[in-house]
Amino acid sequence: MHEAALSVLEDTGLKVNSGTALKLLEDYGCQVAKNKHIVKIPEHLVNEAIRMAPREFTLASRDSTRDIKVPAIERPAICTDGFAIELWDFKSDTRRRSTTEDLAGLARLGCDGRARFLLADPDPAGLPPPVQIFRSFVTSLENTGKHVQPEALGSKMARAQIKSCQ
Repeated sequence: MHEAALSVLEDTGLKVNSGTALKLLEDYGCQVAKNKHIVKIPEHLVNEAIRMAPREFTLASRDSTRDIKVPAIERPAICTDGFAIELWDFKSDTRRRSTTEDLAGLARLGCDGRARFLLADPDPAGLPPPVQIFRSFVTSLENTGKHVQPEALGSKMARAQIKSCQ
């Protein structure tokens, strides 16, 4: 698997839409096709990054009793997953767009269940995508003390998410 990943990174490359990230990767010796936003990362850089990565770290939560040590000490951490824009409503027995209330319910359910952390899902449909993603993050924080793993569409959104936690 490691060899296959190295091949994809070095031979196929990956799409990077951030101009800042493209410049940084190019400065570190990656081959960058700026017009296509494709970056090819040589094996020696991957190996150096692996060598420099910490061997253990903590996924922090707002409630420190729910922090997750990596690698796992007791059992693997499972999480809620996906970005459901539609769901099956068991009350009406129909498919419908997801809402902020659905996400809040899932976050509270995840708090009581075996999920050790939360990926912000479902997405509250009906909002513009950047607002939808930010609303998912805030709703998750409002409804769980567990670690929340958000998505950010760029550095501006990441800074807003960090600010919302303060």
